[in-house]
Amino acid sequence: MTTNSTTGLALRVAIHAALLDLDRPATIEELHGILTDQGHRVGGRTVEDAIVRLSSDGEIHRITDDGRTVLASLTPIDAAATVRDQITEVATAAADQAIESLSVDESWSCRHRAALIEQVGDSVEAAVGDWVNRNTVMIAKLIADKYAEAVNG
Repeated sequence: MTTNSTTGLALRVAIHAALLDLDRPATIEELHGILTDQGHRVGGRTVEDAIVRLSSDGEIHRITDDGRTVLASLTPIDAAATVRDQITEVATAAADQAIESLSVDESWSCRHRAALIEQVGDSVEAAVGDWVNRNTVMIAKLIADKYAEAVNG
């Protein structure tokens, strides 16, 4: 069944649903492919224009290159990079503290410091990732429900 979703609200609902199903950032081309596979008659430029409007309304996040959308996401993509940097900082400090508390010689600490940083960082990153995923899905569902009510309403 083909759906004409080139109108604003229907296209917004379809984009939100696609990003919610993916649960990760997507390119315009990927979103366009998903929407057309679902039977929506919409062009790539129309999808990008809708992403720009959704982004300016603060409903989704995007990264651009020379004004053109590279990635779109329900979660702040830049914030994810910041969180990664903070995780690295926490992991480094935790590994340094663990090494100092062991009172080992410097050659041992140099050999094992990177492994400790990686292990602590992986644990913290996994915990942060789980939290973001749980809350992203909840928030995205609330937004999708709001649009569904408006479309049906």
